[in-house]
Amino acid sequence: MMDNYIVLVKEGREFKFKIYGGNFRDFLNECKSKIYLKIKIPKIFVLKKKLKTIWYKRFCEDLYFLVKSGISLTESILIFRNNSNNTKLKSYTKFYDSLYNKLLNGNLLYDALNKTNYKLDNIFLSLISVSEETGKLADVLNNLSKYYEDKINISSKIKSSMSYPILLSTFLIIMFNLCILVFIPSYFNSFQSQISNLPNMSRIFIDVCLFIKDNYFLFCILVISGVILLITLFKSKVYFTKLIFKISIIRKIHFKKCQLKFIQMLYYIIDSGIDLATALKIISNLDNDDCSKYASYIYGEINQGFDFCESLTNSKIFDPEIISIISIGEKSSKLVLALKNIWTTYSKKHYESMERYTKLIEPIFIVICGLIVLIFISIFIIPLISYENFNSLWGG
Repeated sequence: MMDNYIVLVKEGREFKFKIYGGNFRDFLNECKSKIYLKIKIPKIFVLKKKLKTIWYKRFCEDLYFLVKSGISLTESILIFRNNSNNTKLKSYTKFYDSLYNKLLNGNLLYDALNKTNYKLDNIFLSLISVSEETGKLADVLNNLSKYYEDKINISSKIKSSMSYPILLSTFLIIMFNLCILVFIPSYFNSFQSQISNLPNMSRIFIDVCLFIKDNYFLFCILVISGVILLITLFKSKVYFTKLIFKISIIRKIHFKKCQLKFIQMLYYIIDSGIDLATALKIISNLDNDDCSKYASYIYGEINQGFDFCESLTNSKIFDPEIISIISIGEKSSKLVLALKNIWTTYSKKHYESMERYTKLIEPIFIVICGLIVLIFISIFIIPLISYENFNSLWGG
């Protein structure tokens, strides 16, 4: 049974508390010291570390070359541990040390990984588990390294395309705060006696800004709470999400993304020598992923007697062109090649269209900035330099 414990042991003349995650019998076998106290930690208080995508890519890539060279898993992990001691990756030393000890105790790689204090990627663990059953660990590691490399490339493209909108958003937030905290209060203090001469819209705007300034802390809490609420609603897939997906562009991008992610995972899994049914089962077991829902549906359709292409059609998210290519691939017994061609061709088209959409954000933000400046001028500058206010201000 996998649990987490705080144990009190005596090492030499000193008593020490240690935290252990895994099967307690394994700990008893590993621990040579006498245990004086054992406390089980509730799962709600256990926060497992996450590994970066770049780690998965390097781990799978390096382990693939070592396994292909005839080096055993235990020796390979020992090499990783020694290398982590001599590089900037010292944070992974404990991870490799724990993994190495578990392999020495006779655990399979999947069991050893699962017993660590790290929250590992579901597709990574699932494929490692299946590869040990089929004896195709090297093929799985090779395809996993390619999968994570694609993931890194996609992430970098998205980040680069969103850099300008994020920069402009940051600028707008800074300008908003400067207006609320500096410009408007200074304006009010300088021309307080002449505020009554301003139009109603200007006075209302000044009152709102001053109210926000006086209750700035509360305002920030409300804004942050609102953002967190929106993110939570979006992730929980409730009515709010359905409402968002009524927007044609967002719905189209979402389904394209799910479609490509499904094809990508299916290609790499089947290319590792795993059959279609098992591949669909692996994808359907992924947590918190839209692809898992579609894979589960397709897997259920196949079990009811439909063929793969009919199941894809019934799911209503796959383009007819993609289904046609998969159908040809199935008939010619070249499904892997068909999936590869779909992934390489359509992913390029999808991310090119994403770049076009993100480029549209630039002029939209410029228009927003222009509108803000126009509103500021119309509310403050024009009334200030108008003939009536000019006379009242300067005693004309």
